[in-house]
Amino acid sequence: MLTCAQRGDEQAFAQVYQHTSSAVFGALLRIVNHRAEAEDLLQDVYMALWQRRLVFDAQRGDVLPWLLTVARHRAISYLRKRQHATLDDSLMSSLPSDAESPPDVHEKKHDRQRLALAMATLSAQQRQAITIAYFGGFTYSELAQTLGVPEGTVKSWIRRGLARLRAMLEY
Repeated sequence: MLTCAQRGDEQAFAQVYQHTSSAVFGALLRIVNHRAEAEDLLQDVYMALWQRRLVFDAQRGDVLPWLLTVARHRAISYLRKRQHATLDDSLMSSLPSDAESPPDVHEKKHDRQRLALAMATLSAQQRQAITIAYFGGFTYSELAQTLGVPEGTVKSWIRRGLARLRAMLEY
């Protein structure tokens, strides 16, 4: 169906859109946290697909996980561009406020360093699954589809990874 859509078949493209757009939109909304921006990104993903800039290889997997991956990459790129555009604002917001004392700032920095060191001890699969699940807002099933592994495997990676983090971060 997607191959036909990429060749210009409007009905096939409409079917692909109808079957996948709600999941793709949901993933985009979880990443950018703004409805209008998610709608713009959704349009961008499907316009690129229609204009044949995106090439799907059916031998590598199903359409939905592929579209979710494309959408995720587009959303992250968008957030990075937006972050660079507002660098001055983010720099100002990263400075400690008057309410934060130097010891509080030092403690937060120390906590971030401890977390980074603990994350580095996880396997690549655990680190990726935890990061995508918690910072990308993916459900277990969405994460399993995106990574191309069974849902139980994703749950195990996350459960074992969190247990390891908990053990390493206990005082």
